[in-house]
Amino acid sequence: MEQRARPVKILHIVGRMNRGGVETWLMNLLRTVDRQSWQMDFLVGDPTPADYDEEIRQRGARIFHCPVGNPFLYLFRLNQILRTNGPYDVIHSHVHHFSGITLSIASIAGIPVRVAHSHCDSKYLDSQAGFLRRAYLGLMKKLIDRYATVGLAVSEEAASALANDNHRRLEWQIRHCGINLSDYATPANRTETRRRWGIPGSALVIGHVGNFHFAKNHSFILQVAKEIFLRQPDSRLVLVGDGALRGTIQEMATAGGFADMVIFTGSRSDVPQLLNMMDVFLFPSLYEGLGLVVVEAQAAGLPIVIADSVPRETEVVTDLFAWMSLSQTPEDWAEKCLQMVDRKDQLIHPSPREILEESSFNIATNWLELDRFYTGQTA
Repeated sequence: MEQRARPVKILHIVGRMNRGGVETWLMNLLRTVDRQSWQMDFLVGDPTPADYDEEIRQRGARIFHCPVGNPFLYLFRLNQILRTNGPYDVIHSHVHHFSGITLSIASIAGIPVRVAHSHCDSKYLDSQAGFLRRAYLGLMKKLIDRYATVGLAVSEEAASALANDNHRRLEWQIRHCGINLSDYATPANRTETRRRWGIPGSALVIGHVGNFHFAKNHSFILQVAKEIFLRQPDSRLVLVGDGALRGTIQEMATAGGFADMVIFTGSRSDVPQLLNMMDVFLFPSLYEGLGLVVVEAQAAGLPIVIADSVPRETEVVTDLFAWMSLSQTPEDWAEKCLQMVDRKDQLIHPSPREILEESSFNIATNWLELDRFYTGQTA
């Protein structure tokens, strides 16, 4: 990349920089990017301290708070932030429908590159909305279509969730988010990681990474795990993440009589190490924008038993995948998990990471692609 007179100045608009798919991807960008090329700042809607705040500041980026409770105050505050801390070359908005508001203000402020980025497939939830909510969603889609200069989505499903259905001006482009593959270059000590979590070295470990949200289908994960426990009593289920439904899932595990076989790690910064101690990755989401953690599971070389409701774009290392329907029983899913563990050592390619390095899920590729969008080199 050629040397620039000054870095491209970018403001990413997010809800809060806690550990999640979008936020982790943004942190991977921040860790990878050449600071002579980009200056990244973050605007968050939730002023509560978040997981990544300290590292963001250590890496020279700024965090601005713009609470979303009062819409008029939000408009005033965002406009003030843009004018006081700019001029920004790029506004990159990751707040789904609310990007209609943020990009409208960015347009009024004269910011030339305005990116609407769809990371999730919200069509199911949107279909359940009442009259006022549907009116809001329709208005936001129109504003995004009018004021975004670039529309990016992690999958076709995510693109259709924000695309304006009538008189569409904006052409949405599918661009995958990537991971930092260097995190998987040297496998962690599997035995030591298991020891820290009290897991026997010989145990079969089923794993899942994801916030405790309705879409992640944790209740079904418990049903599948229960069937595996019946077949292999020395098994463990490791659930990595946090969220509103965590308490409910813990109660379900207790009621099912297998709470001592389920490990709730909470939000963690050592996901690559935790993936390395697992034997199979279970991902029965009801819907997903993409499911970036599935790419991480591939980098760790894990067999993956996954719902066919997840976008197929996640499949890079084909041998690792077993696609299942959510209409199939927990017994079917459990049996497939055990089959995939049995054939783990028979995989054709010994290094899934090498395949991913050549794919669109490499964070280095993401950086170069985004730079072309930011500087107008890609239509």
